[in-house]
Amino acid sequence: TVTAKSSLLLLISSDAEGFVRVWNCSPLLDIRRAHTKMLKNKKLFPPPDTNDDEDVPADFFFNLDNSDCTLKISESSVNAVAVSPNNMLVATGGKDKIVRVWKLKHNALNDAIPLRGHKRSITAVRFSPVDKLLVSCCSYGHAKLWNLVDYQCLSTFQNEKHTGMYQCAFFNSGTQFATTDNAGLLKLWVVKTAECTTAISEHSDEDNFRDIWALDFTPDDEYIITGGTDSCINIMKDYTEQDTQEAIALKQAVALDTHQLQNFIKLGQWEMAVKLAIKMNRKNDLRLTFVAMLHTLGEMIGHARLDNMVARWDEKELQQVLSHCRDWSTHSQYCLVAQTVLNAICRMVPPEILIDNDAIVDVLEPILAYSDRHFARLTGLLQKTFLLDLSLSELRPLNVLLPEDITYFIGVISDAKLSKMNGAVNTETKHRDMSDDSNH
Repeated sequence: TVTAKSSLLLLISSDAEGFVRVWNCSPLLDIRRAHTKMLKNKKLFPPPDTNDDEDVPADFFFNLDNSDCTLKISESSVNAVAVSPNNMLVATGGKDKIVRVWKLKHNALNDAIPLRGHKRSITAVRFSPVDKLLVSCCSYGHAKLWNLVDYQCLSTFQNEKHTGMYQCAFFNSGTQFATTDNAGLLKLWVVKTAECTTAISEHSDEDNFRDIWALDFTPDDEYIITGGTDSCINIMKDYTEQDTQEAIALKQAVALDTHQLQNFIKLGQWEMAVKLAIKMNRKNDLRLTFVAMLHTLGEMIGHARLDNMVARWDEKELQQVLSHCRDWSTHSQYCLVAQTVLNAICRMVPPEILIDNDAIVDVLEPILAYSDRHFARLTGLLQKTFLLDLSLSELRPLNVLLPEDITYFIGVISDAKLSKMNGAVNTETKHRDMSDDSNH
């Protein structure tokens, strides 16, 4: 990993013995300036079919003998090193499963802060180009997002079946990051929701899974570059922004068509409304248009207008409307609209057009099955209405009383009053007797 501070060029390296070294590569800047004029006029490397090394500068290759800082940070290998965008922090990770964040001061690494939580060897670490975030991944199939303010883990991203992750990198202004794994998949993750939005398997097929060891983005995040054990380097273009713009344009077009459809229905321009609903390929809007037309114009005029529309449909429009009728037939609530449109098609369209089109025949088969089911359901419902009519004919409203009923109720009321009066007389006589006995 290389970092630059003004005129100071530093290189940070790690090895399998647990050492991290900081190298001062500033002399390379002077050599680069010295070769500027020469490289303008000469080729840097000779053609592959020649052995002429005269054009290659003698000091093009450099040996770094002494490092400015050497640290033994682990007893096992250090696999990953990353430098923050402001060149103030350095992150390391390795086989000891610990991510360490260092402060880079005076060409040396100081004040390490350990970040624990990984279960296997750490394979890559990367700083966010915008926020104070760090992402690390390990061979257990986990990627962790760390907050560089309080150095806490914000979220964990997990591969299915714990397939080991090898590389990670931020893109899209730090709102997303990508990972590679030993299943040959390049996965794109959203930082905010911790969800995987895309999985690309350009390095694998159904029989072979290739490890992807290299991953990077171009500075403008337009291209993704990956390299794997299949000896291939894949360069993929990011169409996220283009897809977003297309989705916005499509949403605006749908809103405009919906508004236009409502205007056609309001003005009673039913032919234009049905045509637009078919063009939009929105079965719900088409169904509501048919319902509004039949309800507004009445059954006789509405069916006549529908017949004229059906007669002018081409085969593509017929197939589209029939597919919607098939979907409507699956619901008993919408089957009446489906049967109405289907009736008009059967009457106005020649049978040979329907029979010769295989796509229409495939749509008609389930419609016939659903039609038989609805016919059986309506037949059973009609039979139940006969029983209801019989029950209602035998019932008499409670508020209608015949003369004999009135005579009966008067007799009952009179008997009740007489009984009550006799009871009152007997009670008064009993009380009078008890009073005479007490006086005596």
